[in-house]
Amino acid sequence: MNKIFFKVLIGIFFLLGLVNLASAGNWSKSQKKGVDKDKVYKDKDWSHSFYANAGFPSNSKERGNVIWREEGSTRFLRFRLFNKQIGTSSSDNMERSGAPYWERAELKAGIRNNVFYFSKTKTYDVEFRVRFVEGFVDDRETFLQIHNYIKSCKSSNTPPVMVKFIEGKLVVEYAKSYKKHQTIWLMEETNIEDNYGKWIKFKLRISPSKAQKGYFNLVFFKNDVELGYQNMIWTAKCGKPHIKFGIYRPGSTDISLQTSIIDYDYIKIKEIKN
Repeated sequence: MNKIFFKVLIGIFFLLGLVNLASAGNWSKSQKKGVDKDKVYKDKDWSHSFYANAGFPSNSKERGNVIWREEGSTRFLRFRLFNKQIGTSSSDNMERSGAPYWERAELKAGIRNNVFYFSKTKTYDVEFRVRFVEGFVDDRETFLQIHNYIKSCKSSNTPPVMVKFIEGKLVVEYAKSYKKHQTIWLMEETNIEDNYGKWIKFKLRISPSKAQKGYFNLVFFKNDVELGYQNMIWTAKCGKPHIKFGIYRPGSTDISLQTSIIDYDYIKIKEIKN
């Protein structure tokens, strides 16, 4: 009887172990709900409100992603992204674009149910002032996007423009077509190591393309110096262009990504009369 009981007990523990392993596997792939979802952020030197449309991986003191800070009379918003902080957008925990998952802490222009969209027939200047504090040395670390996504438009999940660092070098990527991007290596090489701790002003001028309806042109500036331009940037016909800023990057199961930190002190979106 004792032998039978012992075998039954071992069987129960074995089954419980399988259940726990399965649960652990499911937990790692489950989609977390973003903290501070839909929270609105606005400062006196921003032209528009921005909001956390997907929320953030964390708001803890140790690993919180977005924090207001002050230095003297300057108030700014600090973004931090730590290794394995999978974003809380619906596709972030899926394997795609060469990464097992995606890490993200971003804000979107507008407020919930009232996103600020660009008119495809008008010209805009998007100016923003940032300071890179740490990181941005890994693969495809984006800190500003012109996105096009709306839920009812399948092809709109391809962002027309992404401003990012690839292994520490500043580049702009633009959409040539649905799910096909091209990298602009800028006229002046910008290495992240040379720019830590400095406030830098960037500007994107976005205008409708005269060559083909539905496309647009882009001119990119750093501290009022033109670094590059691109004509004929593709956008989904059913999409709606808008701005997102923060940190967005591919995750890795092979290496530990460095923490990336960036400060935003100023962001303005202005319509330019042609």
